[in-house]
Amino acid sequence: MSKLSTRDKIINASINMFYRHGYAGARTSEIAKEAGCAEGTIFRYFPKKIDLLKNVAEEFIVRFAGGIATKTLYEILEKSEDMTSEELLEAVLRDRFKLVKENYELIKIMFYEINFHEEVKEMFISNFMENIQGIGHQLTRSLSKKLGTDELEEMTVIRTIIGQMMGIFIQSALVPGDRNGENLEEMIQTTAQIIINGLKGAVQ
Repeated sequence: MSKLSTRDKIINASINMFYRHGYAGARTSEIAKEAGCAEGTIFRYFPKKIDLLKNVAEEFIVRFAGGIATKTLYEILEKSEDMTSEELLEAVLRDRFKLVKENYELIKIMFYEINFHEEVKEMFISNFMENIQGIGHQLTRSLSKKLGTDELEEMTVIRTIIGQMMGIFIQSALVPGDRNGENLEEMIQTTAQIIINGLKGAVQ
C-alpha cells in the first residue's frame, strides 16, 4: 500500500473534522493535529480554509462521478426487464443505502455544506448531478412503464422516490440499530410499497 502524502493526510483529516464539527466548527489547528502536521503546513497546501472544503468536494466528485454512484444502477437497469415494479424499487433502494453507508461521512459533509457555500454547490451540480441524471431518467422511465404511470411528469416520480429514500437515510442515521441494517429489509419493502401506492394513486 502506498504511503499517504501530507496533502492526502490533510484532506482525510478535513473530512473527519468537517463530519464531526461541520465546516464552520472545524478548526485548522485541530485538522493539523489529526493530520500529524503543523498548522502552517496546511496553509502551504491550502491558502484559505475554504480551499479545504473545495478539495473535499473534489474528492466527493472524483469518487462518485467516476462511476461509483452509477455503476451498480446500470447493472440493476440491465436486469430490470424481468423485475416487477416492487423488485426494481427495492433493488434501487438497497443499492443506494449501501452506497450511503459506505460513504456516509463524505456524503453528509457534501449535502450539508452545499447549502452554505455557493461555489461548492456549483461544483456539485455541474459535476455530480449531471453524471447521474442519465441513469436516473432511465430507471424512472422503466418504473413508470411497469406501474402504468407514464402520464406523470418524470420529475414528480423522481422527487417522490428521492423523498422516500431520504426518509430511510435519516432514520438509519438516527436509529443505531437501523443504521447497522437490522431493520433495513423491512424499511426497504415498506418504502417501496409507499412509493408505488403513491404513484399509482396520483394517476387515478
